[in-house]
Amino acid sequence: MRAIVNANIVLENEILENSALLFGETIEAVAPEHVPEGIEIIDAGGRFLFPGLIDVHTHGYCGREVLEGTADAVEFIAGKLLKDGVTGFLPTVATAPLPAVGAALDAVRATMGKGRGAKVHGAHMEGVFISVEKKGAHNPNLILPPDTDFLAPYADILRIVITAPEKYPEFVQWCAERGIVAAMGHTNATYQEAMEGIRRGVTQATHLFNGMRGLTHREPGAAGAALLSDRVNCELIADTAHVAKELYPLVYRMKGPDKILLITDSSIASGMGPGVYTSNARTVYVDELVGRLENGTISSSVVPLRRDILNFHRHSGATLPEAVRMATLNPARVLKLDHALGSIREGKRADLFVADGEMNVLLTVLDGEIVYRGDAPC
Repeated sequence: MRAIVNANIVLENEILENSALLFGETIEAVAPEHVPEGIEIIDAGGRFLFPGLIDVHTHGYCGREVLEGTADAVEFIAGKLLKDGVTGFLPTVATAPLPAVGAALDAVRATMGKGRGAKVHGAHMEGVFISVEKKGAHNPNLILPPDTDFLAPYADILRIVITAPEKYPEFVQWCAERGIVAAMGHTNATYQEAMEGIRRGVTQATHLFNGMRGLTHREPGAAGAALLSDRVNCELIADTAHVAKELYPLVYRMKGPDKILLITDSSIASGMGPGVYTSNARTVYVDELVGRLENGTISSSVVPLRRDILNFHRHSGATLPEAVRMATLNPARVLKLDHALGSIREGKRADLFVADGEMNVLLTVLDGEIVYRGDAPC
């Protein structure tokens, strides 16, 4: 057993100042009256102690990407994510030829439950079965109608699948019937079409506002349906580039603290710094916030999830515990893992990280083991 002391512990609804936490593989006690003698003591030095982050939408990190289609690539990404306080994630597969998609999904399967990196909780499939009209950075030549024969062998590891409900309402139902989260994204759905998709089983909106018909005063579109439906969780990339920070209060007031999932939509360039990179066989030009294709289309974000939390907290009106829940407990609930992950509570897994007020990570703990210390570069 170990103890983290002198920490500001971020719980689901409050922060316990100058408190201690006892943990082994699971959390043994929060703010105990006494810390037992003879155990390892970690002094947080007045910094914050957070539950481990869960990123449900990440394509790559530190020079590698999921579409490499190898277990080595997924394991590498999982290891590097620890330095950002991410202890669980869904490797996300973008539009590509179906054999490449299959290889990436096979790689995800091969890494689930293995390694000492962030836990692989399953796969997220973004692309292929989407709308050409709202393709974003996806290659239109590779977009196809849904192929359930192709997907069926992967139903056990697929956690989220993105599609356009106005085009493929039956596919939405197919996903929902198999316990796969049906997400509407890269969709040109009208408000009515989106609401029909929600009736059929859509429960998530992919990177809200991006890659979907937007909200106007006469046509609320898919974005309006996502904001207005209590059944829909909304992903948000809070890097201040994908969505203007002035809109964060609107999203917060409409969806509340429990229906928002902060995500990165990270890429091969995340953690690497500005430059020119090749991702999914395309050239991407990266600045401090996003990657863009040669035509200027945003292709990804390079802002880590911990910074998204801080951005949303500072610009939306959400408290820090609420913003943290959007990247911990809320995704754990979507993945049906909230009984064990997503918050600091006795009996839950000891997936934790220590960071300062600017969310610079000093220490990451996974299943009670210290797996990252300091400022390690890619």
